[in-house]
Amino acid sequence: GGGSGFKITSSWGIALLVAITLIPCLCIVGCACFFGKRCKRRKSFEKAVEAARDGVSSKSHGKGGGQTYSAEPFSGEYHVEYDDEKYGDQVSSLQLNFSDSANGYTLSGYSSGTIVEDGHANYDGRAWWVEKSTEKELGGVKILSKGKFNFKDRSFKGGRLSNLGGSFPYTTFKATEPPPLNDPEEGYRPGGLPVVTGMVQGDPYVPSAPPLTNFHDEPPVVVGTVVQQQHEMY
Repeated sequence: GGGSGFKITSSWGIALLVAITLIPCLCIVGCACFFGKRCKRRKSFEKAVEAARDGVSSKSHGKGGGQTYSAEPFSGEYHVEYDDEKYGDQVSSLQLNFSDSANGYTLSGYSSGTIVEDGHANYDGRAWWVEKSTEKELGGVKILSKGKFNFKDRSFKGGRLSNLGGSFPYTTFKATEPPPLNDPEEGYRPGGLPVVTGMVQGDPYVPSAPPLTNFHDEPPVVVGTVVQQQHEMY
C-alpha cells in the first residue's frame, strides 16, 4: 500500500498525547496566575507604602511649627508582639534608631531576620518604616509598619502589613529599657506621681485650742506631707 506513518491506535497512546499537550498549557496558566497574584500583591504593597509615607509627611513640620514636639525618641531595642492569624502569637525584638532631620527623624535598624531599609517619624510620633527580610529562604519579603510613637513612655501603637498579604495590629511594642525616672526638662516621669515633702508649722495661737495653763505648755505643731497631683498631658 501507501506510505508509512506514525499512528496512535491504542487508548494509552491517545491519553499520552493529550497529557503531552495539556501539561505545558496547565503549567503556563498556573505560572501566569501565580506571578499575576504576586505582581498584584507587590503593587498593592507599594501603594500602601506610598500612602503611609504621604500620610506622615503631610503632618510633618519642623520643631516650633504646627507639629507638637513631645519628647526625644528612644534609640534602642523594642519588644514586639503581634497575633498572626496563620502562625499565632509572634514575639520578636527590633532595634530602632532615630536620626534627627529637618522635619522629624529618619529611621534605621534591624531585627534577627530583617533590616529597616526606609522609614520616617514626625516629632509628634507619627511614623512608618519598611523592613526587608535578610533570610535567603524569605528573600523579597517586606513588612510595612505604620502608626504612632509615644516618645514619653517609649511605646508604639500601630500595625504591620506584609507584601505577601496579611495585616496584623501590634499587641505590644515597647522599649526594653524604661523611660528615666525624671524627665530632665519637665521634672517628672510620665505616669508617675511627683511628691514634695515638707514641714508645716502651725500658728502659735489656735482659737479652738484650750488656753495655756502654764509657761511649760507649747503651741501645737502640725507635721504634714504635701502631695502634688500630676495631670497627664497628651
